[in-house]
Amino acid sequence: MIVVKGKTYKSLNSWAVKNSPPHTVWAWQPKALMENVLGEHWFRNCFLKHCRRTHLQLLILDGHSSHESLGLLEAAKAATIHVFSLPPHTTHYLQPLDKTVFGPLKKHYNAKCSEYMVAHPDHKIDNQSWPALFASSLEAGVSPANLISGFQACGIYPFNPNIIGEHGYAPSLALGVPAPSNISQNTDSKKYITDVFLGMQAAFQITDGSQVNDLTVAAL
Repeated sequence: MIVVKGKTYKSLNSWAVKNSPPHTVWAWQPKALMENVLGEHWFRNCFLKHCRRTHLQLLILDGHSSHESLGLLEAAKAATIHVFSLPPHTTHYLQPLDKTVFGPLKKHYNAKCSEYMVAHPDHKIDNQSWPALFASSLEAGVSPANLISGFQACGIYPFNPNIIGEHGYAPSLALGVPAPSNISQNTDSKKYITDVFLGMQAAFQITDGSQVNDLTVAAL
């Protein structure tokens, strides 16, 4: 889903929407920000339409408020989809898209923009040219291989609670707290992250014994 700045559907008139990636849903918001209504709109009109409904699903999201709206959670419950929200300040370790998708996407996008500017020195990247540039970048950057490796890099699947090194449990430097001389003794932080992994593992084995066979991660 692509969100543009605007108050009505007329805000899409200046965009070359036909050149956007296949199945793209366009939306508008006064400041082009994600909000609860758009989060539910994405879930119902993007995620559910492309989600296999033959078995249980686990949807892993970051903790943005638009991912935890009542409408979204009720729709997920009705569709037998379990929503797991990542704890604050852990997405750089636990968010697959952060690990292996956004980097390659940004690299391909910058390359496509550079190629466009060289080929069209008298043009700028605007609402007409951007959708096609983004579409070609998305296809190259968001590949199945990158998505799968993201789950592996975060230890989500295959499940690996030891994927985060000892440095990941040290106090934040922003708090002005010096790192302990022996980080391995920082058991409180390590237990917190370990509990997060155990929560993910529990989500795979639902209380009725059913197995979650698919993982889907989304970041809006």
